[in-house]
Amino acid sequence: MKKNILKIIIFILILTPLISHASVTVTTENATDIKSTETKLNGTLHKILTYIDTYVYFKYLDSTTTTVPTSCSNFPVSLKTPYLYMTQSGIRPFSYKITNLKPSTKYYYCAATYGINPISYGVIKSFTTTACPTCTPTTSPTVTTTTAGNFTYDGAMFSGILKGIATPDLALNPKLPTTVYFRYSDMEVPPVFCNDIYGNNMVSTKDIPLDPNLSNQNFDQTINNLKESTIYYYCAIVSNKNKIAYGEVNSFQTPPCPTCKKTTVTTAEAVVPNQTSAWLKGTYSSTVPIKTFFEYKKDTSTNEISIGGNSQSKDFWTKINSSEQAHHSNSYGNLSFLLSGLTPGTKYNFRLTAETTKLPLEITNGNTMNFTTKSSGTSGLVFVPETSPLGAVELNNILNPGGAFGQSATNLNGTTLVQNGEATLGQIATPPADAVVRYHEGIEIVLVRQIMANPDLAKRYGYVEGANLENFAWNLADLFARIFGYVGENGKEIRVTVPDMAAYQVLLVGNKLTIYEYFNNRIVNIQSMTESLRNTYEYEYYFRK
Repeated sequence: MKKNILKIIIFILILTPLISHASVTVTTENATDIKSTETKLNGTLHKILTYIDTYVYFKYLDSTTTTVPTSCSNFPVSLKTPYLYMTQSGIRPFSYKITNLKPSTKYYYCAATYGINPISYGVIKSFTTTACPTCTPTTSPTVTTTTAGNFTYDGAMFSGILKGIATPDLALNPKLPTTVYFRYSDMEVPPVFCNDIYGNNMVSTKDIPLDPNLSNQNFDQTINNLKESTIYYYCAIVSNKNKIAYGEVNSFQTPPCPTCKKTTVTTAEAVVPNQTSAWLKGTYSSTVPIKTFFEYKKDTSTNEISIGGNSQSKDFWTKINSSEQAHHSNSYGNLSFLLSGLTPGTKYNFRLTAETTKLPLEITNGNTMNFTTKSSGTSGLVFVPETSPLGAVELNNILNPGGAFGQSATNLNGTTLVQNGEATLGQIATPPADAVVRYHEGIEIVLVRQIMANPDLAKRYGYVEGANLENFAWNLADLFARIFGYVGENGKEIRVTVPDMAAYQVLLVGNKLTIYEYFNNRIVNIQSMTESLRNTYEYEYYFRK
């Protein structure tokens, strides 16, 4: 027995220094298959005594466009390959073919790891692409977003004019028809880039044709139905179905409406967590300083009063005077208030009200909403602490959990959405809004939207909390697009000809990554990885990224 214990101690002493030296490092190898517009980057992963999930990738840059950094960690992230998943331990070679390179150009590159600590970088190496006398010059159209203005009011909404400057791809022969248009949105979080996600309230203007032989052409577009005193973000875009270029994102604010009501308040649905309390909800918007407060009463609260000898019924509202009620200057926002001391099983009416804090005094009542407190002894209730202002949407998610990765089980129009792989080919179904391909969008953009909306999905593929989710989503979406055959190795991408009709929904069915393809609210394809550019439908076409 003592001998066995001694053997175990000796084994542990021998194994401990080996475990302490477990590591993950990466080596940059020489590039191979070098051609005029593509090459194969190579690297080696060294995983010693560890089975931690590891991702590797390459950074690369054109030496003619920027100063070459002295270390791989300082390479810009604008040019990089997708992440490659490496599972096994040991010495593992890996490679990635990059395309769309410039002929006779020197490139620098290096290998790197992702998703581990510490991150490992390989040394910087270089290669030079070969000459290509028959290649078409790799040029693109250009566009600049300029000014917005000339706002006019028609009694209900504003209109304005957006402006830009564009040049078609003059190097092409024969010339391609080229158009320009604007994209704009009043979303609260401004987009960083023109090809960023503008959200469901994004609007794209109609195409404006350009003369394919002239440079620096000015163009403008009148836009309508603009809200008063609202910030809009906009940018100009030029496209010839072979290349697309984006202008910078600018913003403008519409003037205040000269005849509009200065203050608006809206009462929202209440949240009833138990028998004696409710969270009251509402929103306000005002161009003058105001104070807001909630008023409530029992649904049957009336009283008789005498006016001129006639008996009339009068409702009495209880005004909530509380330090938690807010005073506001020129602004807008959301409000919530926990109303307690209510009677179980009772229906109440309530509304949000605003008063001006300066003369002349103006009182604005919001719409009247109602709620009914829980009956005494009601079972099966979800407990919601009264110290936490849980919103109606959040409470609904607790009571009625959504589908895969938190997607809603039902669309706004009541049509059941695909959730867990229960749908079949040819089925009538409404896709989620973030899966629909909008005007001039690519399939990768809708994949990015869904990845960013579902961090749990991103984490399954290597996303680490605190990292840039948008950059990760773009790289993962590109990887998904290539795996499912929407983008080929030569950079050809499948796009759609008609906006708002096709959709590509990403779901994890069991452990199988699946994409449901919709057209006109019908499932036309269900696929789980093809790894080759698939045949297109009538509503799709090839587009070089």
